[in-house]
Amino acid sequence: TPRKDRLGVRTIEMTGEDVTEAQLAPVSERQILQRMLGNLLGLAQQKSDKEAVLRYLEANQASALAVVTRLFTYTTDAWMYLDPQTRRNLELFQRGRESAREGSLLSVLDLTETPMGGRMLRRWLERPLVALAPLQRRLDGVAGFHTKPLVRDEVRRLLQRVPDMERLINRVAGSYCSPRDLASLARGLDALPALREGIERAAHEGLRPLAADIPLCSEAQGLIAAAIVADPPAAVDDGQVFRDGFSDELDELRQRVQRAPQASVSLERV
Repeated sequence: TPRKDRLGVRTIEMTGEDVTEAQLAPVSERQILQRMLGNLLGLAQQKSDKEAVLRYLEANQASALAVVTRLFTYTTDAWMYLDPQTRRNLELFQRGRESAREGSLLSVLDLTETPMGGRMLRRWLERPLVALAPLQRRLDGVAGFHTKPLVRDEVRRLLQRVPDMERLINRVAGSYCSPRDLASLARGLDALPALREGIERAAHEGLRPLAADIPLCSEAQGLIAAAIVADPPAAVDDGQVFRDGFSDELDELRQRVQRAPQASVSLERV
C-alpha cells in the first residue's frame, strides 16, 4: 500500500516489511529541514537552518543544548556508503549468520585501548574513505606508529589510563555526572600532557597533526583535582565530595553539621 510521509518519502508495504524508496524531488537542505520542523514550531520562515534546529532542541530537549558545540552537514563524497547487507557479506562486524563478533574483521583489527578508539575504528570500517587526502593522512599516522615501535608501546600504555572521555564530558555538559565521573575525568585529563609529549617525541611527520590535536586542559584538570577528594562517593549524598579548604563557605557549613549533634546534647542538658 503506497503512502507518503511529511517529507514526501514514498513507502511501499510488501511481504510484511516496509521498503523505503529515496525518490525525493530535488530539494535543498533548507527545504527538507523546514518540512520536518515547520509544522511543529512554525519555523518555515526562519532565517537560519541552524537556528531552526537549535529552537527545536530548546522546545523539546533543552538539556541537549548544553552538549551542542557546533552544527554541520556532511556528504558521502569523502567516504563509501556500505548498506547493512554489504556489511554482513563482508563480515565487518559479525561473522556469517551467527551474529558473533569473534571472527569478524573488527575483531581482528581492534587492538584499541580505549572505548573511544573502539568506536572510532568501527566508524572507519563503516565508512571507508574514498577521498585521497584524508586517506593519505590516516596512512601517514599508521606509518608513524609502525616505524616507531617504542613510541607506539608507550602511547598504548598511556592510553590505558584514559577513561571514556567522550561520555564523561557529555555527562558533565549535561549536568548529570557523578562525583566519580569527575574524578575519572581528571585522571584522563592528567594523562594528556604525557600522551602528547610521547607522540611528539617520535618526530614523525605523520604523527605531528595527531599530537597537535591533543589539548592539554591543564586548567580544568587542576580545578577538578583541587576540588574533588581522591576517592569520591558514587553520589553527592553518600559522603564528602569536595576537599577541605576548597570553599570556606562549604567548610563552615560542614563544621556546623558536624557540631549539630553535640549542640543538641547540650540543649537537652539545659
